[in-house]
Amino acid sequence: MQINNNGITNNTHTNNSQKAGESPKAQASQNAATSADSDSVELSQEALVLKRLETQIIASHDVDTARVDSIRQAIEDGSYTIDADSIASKILETDERL
Repeated sequence: MQINNNGITNNTHTNNSQKAGESPKAQASQNAATSADSDSVELSQEALVLKRLETQIIASHDVDTARVDSIRQAIEDGSYTIDADSIASKILETDERL
């Protein structure tokens, strides 16, 4: 940087890393492409396990249709019973684990 006689600042610094005739935008694009070539990603063991589990879940059936059909049939014929004590116990067990 240099100050001229009028007290006005004149910036004479040039970017030496920029190639002659190449715009700063083109240079930035080239730098981004170069760094993208050397980037890599490694997944942790936990991430690999989660990905495997996700794949298994997606491949599995969401609904046990045989069980649903048997419960539906039991409700229709009146043989389905609800054990309120068992349900309450399971809810309490779940709450205790949290």
